[in-house]
Amino acid sequence: MKIWLITLLGLVSPSILFAQNEIDALRYTQLQYYGTARYNGMSGAFGALGADISVTSTNPAGLAKFNRSEFSFTPGLSIYGTHADYNGTSDSDSDLRGNMNQFGFVAVNRFEEDNFNQWKSMQFAINYTKLATFNYSTSVSGLNNNSLLAVFAQQAAGTDPNELTNVSPFGSGVAYQAYAIDPIGATTDYTHRFLHVDTIRQDLNLSRKGGMNEVGFSMSGNYGDRFLIGATIGIPSVRFEEEYIHREARYTPSGTNHIDTLENFSYAYNLRTRGTGINLKVGVILIPTKFIRIGLAAHTPSRILLTDNWNSSMQAQFADGGTETGDSPDGRYQYRLTTPARLMGSIAGIINKKGVISAEVEYLDYGNSKFNSARRSAAFNYTNINNTIDDLYRSAITGRVGGEFRIDQLLVRAGFMYQMSPYDESFEDLVEANPQRTSYSIGFGYRTKTFFADMAFSLMKWSEDYYLYDPVLVNPAILRNSETNLSFSIGFRY
Repeated sequence: MKIWLITLLGLVSPSILFAQNEIDALRYTQLQYYGTARYNGMSGAFGALGADISVTSTNPAGLAKFNRSEFSFTPGLSIYGTHADYNGTSDSDSDLRGNMNQFGFVAVNRFEEDNFNQWKSMQFAINYTKLATFNYSTSVSGLNNNSLLAVFAQQAAGTDPNELTNVSPFGSGVAYQAYAIDPIGATTDYTHRFLHVDTIRQDLNLSRKGGMNEVGFSMSGNYGDRFLIGATIGIPSVRFEEEYIHREARYTPSGTNHIDTLENFSYAYNLRTRGTGINLKVGVILIPTKFIRIGLAAHTPSRILLTDNWNSSMQAQFADGGTETGDSPDGRYQYRLTTPARLMGSIAGIINKKGVISAEVEYLDYGNSKFNSARRSAAFNYTNINNTIDDLYRSAITGRVGGEFRIDQLLVRAGFMYQMSPYDESFEDLVEANPQRTSYSIGFGYRTKTFFADMAFSLMKWSEDYYLYDPVLVNPAILRNSETNLSFSIGFRY
């Protein structure tokens, strides 16, 4: 297992491994589908129901249930909370963000029926949907008996000091510039200035923001109210920003004024990622009776072109009051990510035209994500990273169930979502914090023939292990995360 722990530095800290890694692959694959407030109030269990524009991102055949054209938009508020436990010390953090979950319209073209033409209508839709949110803020604090500098000293091993800022400019290079690591004599082995410090205070501040959105261009058709078919060409876009600041200090000040005695240091890393891709979604809904609907959908892999821009720096303070700094150049690299294909199956029941109950299952193999170099970028061999993705992740299921009950023009909704852990069972000793996600939702709505207003509240919870650096050296910080969403939809039919 220690071999894997060294290999899986993507689980360690984004600042140590600057190539793309398995955490990046998971980030752009683990989707949540933030849609209309009606959709959110039922936890997204709409695959067989349709008649909601959010299905453009899941089962576009559901558009064929629209009988009238419609325009809608859904703003929302989200609160992101994190509670961190690290070596017996606890910290909490939270973040409030506004967002736009959905914005789009559906146009309906109805056909004249006759004995030879059973097609009743065709729909065309353009819809913006939020697929995932990356907003996140956490603080981790605790005491340890080893240092991040040990990782930088190991990273530098075998490199001539005069070449270190060229070979490893974002990690050991800045540590060397700040005099936090040093070569041992005339060798290419390195030591660090916290080597013999028994107790070190460590503090991490991690801030992330951004999201993954998609603009979908969809068409659907209704054949005799028995067979619905639809397709969406999706254009996903990625915006991700991360600021990582790692601080260490002697728990007990040295009490000296020696120029070579390190008292504390801070290491900062900033990453910005932008990207655009394409995919195709196709789906069908079968309506064998007036009370039962069965939905099936398949999503092709998304091919996303991503560009990373990053830099790092270190500031070290010494016992004599002196300060040394190290700064990296700006890094930039363009690459491609292919996400896994998805399969969805769903079933819904109509209850006396007063209510519905619906269930949906989504299947994908997280291990099928693959990185490749972009055509205009320097070639990079992703074989080891792609093999790690294949070994670390597994196929998993996301289940959604929801219901809606109508009282005249008022509607009440509730739903539940369960998303399995993407990690392979053989890594349970590395990922111990139950990373499966659960979400509960409720919602309310008011609808007339030409207007509707909906609201929904949802709460999602999950846990994860976060390693400040090499898992061989440190215990994980256990992060308990929550995401609370409040969404509002306004729509007009015409």
